[in-house]
Amino acid sequence: MASGTAAKIIFALGAGYGLALWALSVPLFGTAEPWDGAVLVYFALLVLGGLVLGYYGQGSAWMVYASIYIGQFVIGFCRMLAGENNLFSLGAILLFAFTLPAFAGGKLGGALARLKALQKATK
Repeated sequence: MASGTAAKIIFALGAGYGLALWALSVPLFGTAEPWDGAVLVYFALLVLGGLVLGYYGQGSAWMVYASIYIGQFVIGFCRMLAGENNLFSLGAILLFAFTLPAFAGGKLGGALARLKALQKATK
């Protein structure tokens, strides 16, 4: 697991990634919410982001999940404050489930990082 400064950087990158997925939702998915557009592409991007962050975060899948969730939550909250999102409370709950692919990617990325470290140690 990443510690100290590395963990903070991974968390910030994850939050930025989650925020970017929603901020760029209209050009990427054609809808204001990514899960209303190409949901499989959205899930693939969550897995990919989780994989990269999990690999460099050395297997902290929960931190990867939480950081990407928070990034998405922030933009949803800001949209609610701007009056664009009337169903924010429901969306925030659904987001827990819809962000699970990032957790899976984080677990896989951590496993790959451990495998690489094990291979390096046995050489």
